[in-house]
Amino acid sequence: MEKIEQYKEQYSIKKGIGFGAFGGFRAAVGFTGIMLWMPLIFAFPTGTFLHTLATSVIGVKNDPVVSGLAAFSVVLLQGIVVGIVFGIITSKVSMLHPSNKKRGVVLGVGTGIIAFLVLYLPVTLTVYPELLAQTLATFPNSELSIMGRQPNTMLTSPYVTYLPGIMGLGIFAYIAYGFLMGGIVTLAYSVYHFDIKKILEIEAQGKIKKDRGRRSK
Repeated sequence: MEKIEQYKEQYSIKKGIGFGAFGGFRAAVGFTGIMLWMPLIFAFPTGTFLHTLATSVIGVKNDPVVSGLAAFSVVLLQGIVVGIVFGIITSKVSMLHPSNKKRGVVLGVGTGIIAFLVLYLPVTLTVYPELLAQTLATFPNSELSIMGRQPNTMLTSPYVTYLPGIMGLGIFAYIAYGFLMGGIVTLAYSVYHFDIKKILEIEAQGKIKKDRGRRSK
């Protein structure tokens, strides 16, 4: 009976939080990779956007290690929190249960778009222009660049000319995050569902064998 109850409650809030946090963490790592790649589109130094994100948290720092750790921590925290919210909502609302890969991915992409609108868009349109200019003015000669040693670079055009590209790459990054997060959460539920189903099948087979043994006696 205990196993049957676990099977029926596979979409509990507790599991939603756990699976959501795990999926959000893994997807945030992929999100970070996209953020590292994005500056190359605008010929900015590698790591510019992550350095800008760190500037919003710890202020202007020339230490690339400190800035990198701060930015990575923010991205991971954001990814985990969004994943937890996703897990809670999809476990509470029966219509949103990620019962198959297609549904999980669609829900994840939708969550990524919502996160873009709530988290990325307001910052990009308000404080980001000033932060990006500060970053490019103080960005250290990068030892971390895959393009070799790069000097500090200032915005060569008004921020508005970069805005469409920054917005487009941002929505791409959040959709990719949502795709990965939704897929991972759905896979976690699928594995759990499969394990519980196997346990129930084994228990049922055991009961059948016992019944046959009793009858033979």
